[in-house]
Amino acid sequence: MDSADGTPLPRARPGQYLSLRLATDGTAPTVRSYSLSSAPGAGTYRISVKREAHGQVSGYLHTGLRPGDLVDIASPRGTFVLEAGTGPVLLVSAGIGATPVLAMLHQLAAARDTRQVWWIHTARDRARHVFADEAHALVAQLPHGHEPIHYTAAGAAPDPRPGGPRIRYGRMTADSPAEMGIPRDADAYLCGPAAFMDALDSVLRGHGLAAERIHTEAFGALPALNPGPAFRVIQRPRVADLGSDLRGHG
Repeated sequence: MDSADGTPLPRARPGQYLSLRLATDGTAPTVRSYSLSSAPGAGTYRISVKREAHGQVSGYLHTGLRPGDLVDIASPRGTFVLEAGTGPVLLVSAGIGATPVLAMLHQLAAARDTRQVWWIHTARDRARHVFADEAHALVAQLPHGHEPIHYTAAGAAPDPRPGGPRIRYGRMTADSPAEMGIPRDADAYLCGPAAFMDALDSVLRGHGLAAERIHTEAFGALPALNPGPAFRVIQRPRVADLGSDLRGHG
């Protein structure tokens, strides 16, 4: 999306979200919030939305919008953002929780950040591994990037790409941070289902990360915000395989 009148878009911070107001069926407009999944400062906004089987809004975004349509959108909001620093960074997600931390990874890759960066993602298998190719390419741009991926489905096949990430089977355990060589002074950004974040919070604290260094994004709906100016759709919202926004389901 870009602005309808050509004015510069409000700059987003990596990890923030947009609130959209959409009239999907001729009734009162509906407001949904979607994570930005692209690098801030790119001149456009990108969201990544899963089409839910019974999702009124997600279905409209996939089939009703056309390039050139106008959509009312609020300025980027949210406090789950990548903070400036020089220490190690952990970007940890499960399933569709990858969206906001992907924007953080974009930011780090664009800057060729020299920090140690771990992109740690958990999925059932390769078919449900969202943003797999995109994230792998971004990690490759980091001088000190690491990409441990966890597949949880029994019998999940390894990643077929030459030079692809190392696949670990099963969920992270109390021993995983030490096995990965994660420093205890890292800043961690976690997003995913509540049970996943609770478990990882415990794992990382047990490894020695201070509570204030563990940042989490709640998996669920946010309060509706009143969108402001209209923005023009330049292409349909990006669709990742099984990728979805974390807040606006349907």
